Amino acid sequence: MSDVRSEHVTKHQVFDIECKVVVSEHQADHKRCGCGHLQSSKLPEGVSAPCQYGPSVKAMAVELTQVQFIPLKRATQFFANKFGLPLSQGSIQKFNQEVYEKLLIWQKKTREDLKQSELLHADETGININGKNAWIHSVSNDIAVLMIPHFKRGNQAIDSIGILPEYHSILCHDFWRAYGVYDAIHVVCHSHIKRELEKAREDYGQKWANKLSKLLQGANELRNKQSGNLNWKQVQAIEKKYDRIIAKAEKKCPLKMKRKKERGRIGQDYPRQLLTRLKSRKSWVLMFLYDPRVPFTNNQAERDIRMAKVQQKISGCFRTFEGAEKFCLIRSFVLTMGKQGKSVQVEIEKILRGT
Repeated sequence: MSDVRSEHVTKHQVFDIECKVVVSEHQADHKRCGCGHLQSSKLPEGVSAPCQYGPSVKAMAVELTQVQFIPLKRATQFFANKFGLPLSQGSIQKFNQEVYEKLLIWQKKTREDLKQSELLHADETGININGKNAWIHSVSNDIAVLMIPHFKRGNQAIDSIGILPEYHSILCHDFWRAYGVYDAIHVVCHSHIKRELEKAREDYGQKWANKLSKLLQGANELRNKQSGNLNWKQVQAIEKKYDRIIAKAEKKCPLKMKRKKERGRIGQDYPRQLLTRLKSRKSWVLMFLYDPRVPFTNNQAERDIRMAKVQQKISGCFRTFEGAEKFCLIRSFVLTMGKQGKSVQVEIEKILRGT
């Protein structure tokens, strides 16, 4: 039907992958000058051995082990089966170490950038380092993340990141008391509050907890409908309802005044402890009513450190503190590139090339 006019054309595309190794050979000319010294032509930067792996191979190895959490042995099998490259586990560890060392400059710059952010999220999660309890501490905004491991959970560890002691804008976190000492505008995670209120209602039969949870959730829905801006009458109405619920709750959960022990603070039940925090930290809880920049939850920080738990499930623990440091810094870089919509493979290659 070559002479018949076509009515229309349909297009059918097939996407496939071609995996292959590209070998680039560099030849250096060696000549001996009149004085007897042997001179050689200059090789491209980074080319130093007769045979070596390029930045693409190194970046893929780092991504497999540090992003996809593929064990070293399986990563070597992947390169052998797919590309015929005899990478050893030691080589992959060296690649990770090389990226870690090059990222130290990036870490310093990111720390300074986070200090200038108008909003930061902070969180921590427990890890195991060779059988010892430790924590990964995270500080982040919408375009960058910085995580470090530490054997302490409190201010000594948080200070070691080098951000919060010099930070004075909005800081979102849970009720962990260590964050409260910093000179910032404190706001708390309402997902965290909601879980605590549910526990008070379900486990202790506290009806006020359900009322307060509905009030806070409703206030956030109203704020979202109005693009984050509530008028003064709305704010006052929500605050009055909050105060009334807290006042009634105090009658249901009065402070215990009798000691069970001769020394120490008087122990309080869980609902009373929660109620005390909600009353004393009212400004933290209701700050989202006043400023549209204030987030309602700290879910971003929880997502940032979630993969550390996945790594723990796969590996069981970190064998050394240095290994945990390496994981945290590379993971920080990977998360940051993801927030900025950049390719992890490409950006790691740039780090390795020094560009």
